[in-house]
Amino acid sequence: MRMLIGVCLLMANTLLSACSGLGPSLEASITTYHNLPLQQPAIISATQVSTTVVAPAKKITFSIIPSSNIPNDLEFASHANQLSHILSSALLPGLVLTPAEDIQKADVVIVMNYVISTPKQSLASQPIYGQTGGGTSYHSGTMNSYGYGRSSFGSYTGSSYTVPTFGVVGTSTYTVTNYTRGLFINAYMFEGKNKSKTPVEVYQARLISTGSSGNLSAVVPALLQLFAQVFPGENGQTVNLSIPFNP
Repeated sequence: MRMLIGVCLLMANTLLSACSGLGPSLEASITTYHNLPLQQPAIISATQVSTTVVAPAKKITFSIIPSSNIPNDLEFASHANQLSHILSSALLPGLVLTPAEDIQKADVVIVMNYVISTPKQSLASQPIYGQTGGGTSYHSGTMNSYGYGRSSFGSYTGSSYTVPTFGVVGTSTYTVTNYTRGLFINAYMFEGKNKSKTPVEVYQARLISTGSSGNLSAVVPALLQLFAQVFPGENGQTVNLSIPFNP
């Protein structure tokens, strides 16, 4: 019975420490700036009737291209398709984003860039859990007795038990390897269909994440999932989000 109590306490302590992590995740800080032509409903009053008039949504076509350091390959096409779905599915006031048939017919050109740093190593520590007290203790010794001009000698052994306690009994160190990952999305609007004129930047998103995964092919889709949660975002605002991530 005593052994069973000790085992149960140890299992409870182990479970508590295991639940502290609740699985791997990816965290990122997301900063957005934009000057998108978003419209708000206009309210017009006529005599005694107040009518809400919603202007027709403005349709803007877009095309996604890689930055100069990103090869225009199948991997980029996969990330671009994910971004295209996010943009075309967004519910924006007075604005509908639609993929263009080709870049020459696009109102907006979106440049996507993703980068990763070299690995950086650092030391970290973690607690070691074990029994800190209690349990069974064993005792032994010798004793002498005197009386009536005679002496006697003997030895004794015995044991005692107290409920064991568990906690941190030490620490261990280990090496952590982390990477800084970045996803950058910049949108440029052209005046009319004339691509020879200098475009105006209308949107900018910057997603920065630090973690142990150096697999950028897996990190970018996760960052795009976070981007979908904030798009278009508040102008000049930075938010921190996380999602489960197990590359």
